[in-house]
Amino acid sequence: MLTFTDVSSPGDKAEFETWYEDVHIPQVLEHVPGITGANRYLLAPESAAEAPGGRRYLAVYRIEADDPQAVVAALQERIADGTIGLTGTLQTDPPPLALLYLPASAEK
Repeated sequence: MLTFTDVSSPGDKAEFETWYEDVHIPQVLEHVPGITGANRYLLAPESAAEAPGGRRYLAVYRIEADDPQAVVAALQERIADGTIGLTGTLQTDPPPLALLYLPASAEK
């Protein structure tokens, strides 16, 4: 699953980084069975014009499950019920964009 995000304002960057690395990813890994790892990336400056909706951060979540969509639904439920907390430093306009990719070999 690819999740594109951005920080709400430049002054919040350090707090956003700390939240994402030290709070959000550990909560996701602890509370969402099927998500086995995550890596984060910052868009290279020379690609800034191509950022989807201006979102400069990308998180790649590894999902190992027979039903990846159920894992995504579980993640959304944990966010909705507050098990996985969000932060005011996360840009919500536009909101984060999450896309689920399946192995190309799954298409038949």
